[in-house]
Formats: sequence, structure tokens, C-alpha cells
Amino acid sequence: MVSKILPNLRELRVSECDLLDINISPLFDSFCNTSSSLTILDISSNMLTSSTFKWLFNFTSNLKELYLSNNKFVLSSLSLMNFHSLLILDLSHNKLTPIEAQDNFIFNFTTKYQKLYLRNCSLSDRNIPLPSASNSKLLSDLVSLDISFNMLKSSVIFHWLFNFITNLHRLHLSNNLLQGHIPDNFGNTMNSLEYLNLSNNELQGEIPTSFGNISTLQTYTNWWS
Repeated sequence: MVSKILPNLRELRVSECDLLDINISPLFDSFCNTSSSLTILDISSNMLTSSTFKWLFNFTSNLKELYLSNNKFVLSSLSLMNFHSLLILDLSHNKLTPIEAQDNFIFNFTTKYQKLYLRNCSLSDRNIPLPSASNSKLLSDLVSLDISFNMLKSSVIFHWLFNFITNLHRLHLSNNLLQGHIPDNFGNTMNSLEYLNLSNNELQGEIPTSFGNISTLQTYTNWWS
């Protein structure tokens, strides 16, 4: 058992190991909420499914960084993932979808994330993980957000961003289906933004002059006037 052999283990990276759920469960059976010292866990690029989350609950006490990208997760809710200490979460290249078509994907915004990566997660306008007004302040520490390579279409996403996430430094929105105009005040409100990628969308109109503070702006393959 990992925790018995290495009781003070703080960082564990087992990416690209062709791990299955059956391999993961016995490996971590001995971890418990009260004793685990693990703060960084990377199990990305394996063949894990949603059942793996059963043992992830063992790390809720101290886990700061969790990397789950490129697995076979199909998740309708993360509201049960009570990782209150988590700062970085990468779920890219998995499928996040609500149970019913009319529902929103339920995200756990009880955590003050600093970096959130949801690249290629089958997100659309109807299932983008929205915070409620009561917990929107929990997004105030978010500095990097990647929701590229999804199916977002409405420019409403820009209003959502500057209403809830005003301290972003890096924002990836490329390779969606975004249409319409970017709000003129988007750049003024998002005045901490240093990197913005809007490439490969269907945005129209002019690039707002308020983008003047952005040091890196990628906008190719849109319909700018």
C-alpha cells in the first residue's frame, strides 16, 4: 500500500501508465482522510472511468492539485467532490454532461480554485458550469481558465465571465462556436487579463479597444470587421 510504504508522500504522478480502475483501487486502499499527506495527485492520461471518484474522496483533506485529464470520465456532477483545499483542477478531455438535457452541469464551487482546466469537455451553452450568486465570490482567486475546444456558442459567456471572474490572467476560449460581438466593457472589467485566446470561433464586429492592456491576444479565424 502506498501510504504504508511512503507515509509522508506529498506528490504522486502516475500519468500515462495505462491504469484501469481495477489497478487504482487496491493501490490507494490504505489512504484515509485523516492521515493522507498527499497534496498533488496526477493520474492523467490513463483509462480511468467515473468509478475512480469513489477513492478520490480519501484525499479531500489536503489535496491542492488534481490532474485528471485524458481519461474516460463521464460526469454529470462534481458537487460531491468536496475538495475544499483544492487550488488546481484539470478535467480536460473528459465528458462533463448533465443527466437531463434541460439541466446544467453541477459544479462544486465550494472551492476557491486558482486554475481550472476544462478543455474539450463537451461543454455547451446549456451545461456550462455556472456558479450561483451566493458562491460567486469563490471564483475571485481564479487566475487561469481554459474552456477551449468545447461547443460554446452564445456570447453570453463574456457577461458571465466579467460578472463572476474579474481577476483572470489567462483565458482560453479558442475552438468553440462563439458568435456575435464581444461586449465593449469586457476588457475594462477584466483588467487583469494578460493572455486571451479567441481563435477559431465565429465572432463578429470589432476587437474592443478595451483590450489594450492584454499582452498576448490570439484572434485568428473569426469574422472581425
